Amino acid sequence: MKHLLLGLLLLSSQCLAAPNPDMTNLTSMGTGAYITPQCQAVTATHVVEGAVIVKALVGGKWVDVIVMYADKETDVAIIQVISSTPCKPLVFNKEPLIQGDTIYSLGYPRPDILHWELVLTQGVVASTNIFKGMTLGNLSTAPGNSGGPLLNSHGELVGISDAIYTDPLGLSFGSTYSLSVNVSTILEVIGKMGIHLELKFGNGNVFFKMSPQGIVRESAESIFVIGTFKIPEPSVTLK
Repeated sequence: MKHLLLGLLLLSSQCLAAPNPDMTNLTSMGTGAYITPQCQAVTATHVVEGAVIVKALVGGKWVDVIVMYADKETDVAIIQVISSTPCKPLVFNKEPLIQGDTIYSLGYPRPDILHWELVLTQGVVASTNIFKGMTLGNLSTAPGNSGGPLLNSHGELVGISDAIYTDPLGLSFGSTYSLSVNVSTILEVIGKMGIHLELKFGNGNVFFKMSPQGIVRESAESIFVIGTFKIPEPSVTLK
């Protein structure tokens, strides 16, 4: 069931000055990507669903996040990162992916082990017919990648990472095959929100393709770690 979690955004100075959380209260991590200059971003619903406290690691500091809309059926969530400065959004590409297209996954798999470094993996579209609205790619992903952007060779957003693929018989294809939610599905979810978002669209210029290094250079500022935290237990002072 689709549900609106919060429609009213309160950008208070108290939120903007929120202190870094106690990392012992961290419950899970994922990846998000800005899609508007106003710091609205996309991630996977399962990254933020049920979380009491959601934060984004931006510029070395944890800032508050408001979940605007979360769709369980598509696993797409739109969030608001609380920031006092404009954000650099990714550019959407609405053209459907086809088998053999080059794709790039960017995210923060196991940032606690990989020292909070943005990781790029490159692959190709293996199939677009596994599940409706999803793409199967031979991309290596791991916990923490969920919600991170899938980009084409022009550096444009064509989906978000969702899961490692396992076939109906329970035989995992391993970490070399992953499922991503298509950009058309993301746009459908945004359309159901009932509010206007300032999205940018590219045209996938066939004469301009970026190197993997260029992909990272141009998109790194738009991608961040998402952390969910439990409420800190009250401290007790013994007299």
